Amino acid sequence: MLELPKDTEILPDTTLLSSNMPKPGEAEFQDIAYKNSPILNKNRLALDMLSKKEKVIKSGYMPQISIIAGDNLKGPITYEIPVLDNNINTWYVGVGLKFNIGNIYKLPKDLSRLRSSVEQSHNELASAEESVSLDVNAAYTRYLDSFELLKTQEKSLQLARENYDVIANRYANDLVLVTDLVDADNLRLSAEVQYVNAQINVIYNYYKLIYSTGSLNTIIK
Repeated sequence: MLELPKDTEILPDTTLLSSNMPKPGEAEFQDIAYKNSPILNKNRLALDMLSKKEKVIKSGYMPQISIIAGDNLKGPITYEIPVLDNNINTWYVGVGLKFNIGNIYKLPKDLSRLRSSVEQSHNELASAEESVSLDVNAAYTRYLDSFELLKTQEKSLQLARENYDVIANRYANDLVLVTDLVDADNLRLSAEVQYVNAQINVIYNYYKLIYSTGSLNTIIK
């Protein structure tokens, strides 16, 4: 999908979990998508080709003007009797004008069909822009939601650790059973796993957001 060689290895950045993920505004991602989305660029290219085709068709209304010039040396003069052993040198210059009258009837129909295609392409581009914008908005919303989940898991981890410290202190004073300590330790480990998963979820949704803009290849090294 990335058009990379088959033996390419993509290694995860292990420092991501300890780094702060960026929180740029949605407008920045919308702008990136507007400029880099392959779908939008494809539609723009189609419109550009139709625009050039329209110029070619309109050129049919213009006459073709040409300038001609020449020099001709003939001899002897054979159409005289007797034949004259003379040379005649002639030169000429002129302007040529060519116009296809049939274009007056043909080109309006061609332009009408072309303009229908242009209008359809504009509609397809507008629809694609809306679709890309909605995709970016949805990805951006999930990205922000992942931060909220991370905060929740961070708080859960804090409580699980505090609970473990309390239970461990009670166990040291023979106030609780070892099973209570094991349960508290399991809760702490589970909270730590959930917290790391929440961190990974933030990173995952960030790259999903970048992917929605159509510029993922620009950040793959």
